[in-house]
Amino acid sequence: MSRREKQAAFFDMLAQLAVFARMRGLSVAIVELYRSAERQRQLVDEGKAWTYKSKHLLGLAADLYIILPFGQVSKKARDYRPLGDFWVLIGGRWGGHFSPRPDVFHFEYRD
Repeated sequence: MSRREKQAAFFDMLAQLAVFARMRGLSVAIVELYRSAERQRQLVDEGKAWTYKSKHLLGLAADLYIILPFGQVSKKARDYRPLGDFWVLIGGRWGGHFSPRPDVFHFEYRD
């Protein structure tokens, strides 16, 4: 499968995730999808990412926030678990399962 075909499949998965969230009364926002190599290096240097080989570089990962009332963002792992479980169910890889540093905001395409 080409990268463009993977990106199309990934986008379809994100749409399914958004519908799943909405059906549960959750509002979600994609805060970062594609990332340049320069941006990835910056995040690693700042300790906010730990790899130079992120799927964000390929447009195959997205960071999502659950938006709470008054525009607040949930940072509680338990709030993201249903989304992560659904994401894995439809074939994705969820950052909440990363070890040793879980990233509950991260949803990526699984090759």
